[in-house]
Order: sequence, then C-alpha cells, then structure tokens
Amino acid sequence: MGRCDDPRPVVGATVHAKAVHIVHYAECARLYGSLAGTKLVSGTVTSVALQVKNGRSMTGITATWDLASGTVEKHLMLLNVKRGGAPSVDHSAVDSAS
Repeated sequence: MGRCDDPRPVVGATVHAKAVHIVHYAECARLYGSLAGTKLVSGTVTSVALQVKNGRSMTGITATWDLASGTVEKHLMLLNVKRGGAPSVDHSAVDSAS
C-alpha cells in the first residue's frame, strides 16, 4: 500500500485508534475496565493538517471519535490512526483457561 492508496487523510474516512490516545487512561479505565489499554474506537475524519516542524513534515488528522460516554473531537498524528473501523472483539470465541 503506497501513500496514494492511504484513505486516512481523506475527510469523511472511517478510522480507528486506541482509546488511550483520545482520552486520559483514567477515563478509559472508568469506561472500559480491564480493556482500557487495548480498546479500539472508531471515528470519522473531519479535517487534515500538514505541519512542518524542524524541517520535517507531519500529517495530523482531527476526527470525531465514538466513545462509550459520547463523541469526542481530537487531533492525532497519522501514525496513531489506522484505516477502517475498529475490529469487533468476540468474547465468546475466547477459550477460558482451565
């Protein structure tokens, strides 16, 4: 997948990221319990910003994220955001250790 195939910097694209990148860890622990460090949430890109800092160009996106407590608008750098919606976790498929 090349840069021209990347759907993340397109306004209106669906993306996902870890919840701890969007809100504080304590808030994630309150919302998601023991899954706080690994919970993935989906969002929709609302704007894209290209920045130059110390001669390096960086791409950041602002997205509206869907959390359990409501929606949050947050700016994240492109490396913290993955394409597509958050994969669903099926807890019934996990075997219990006995």
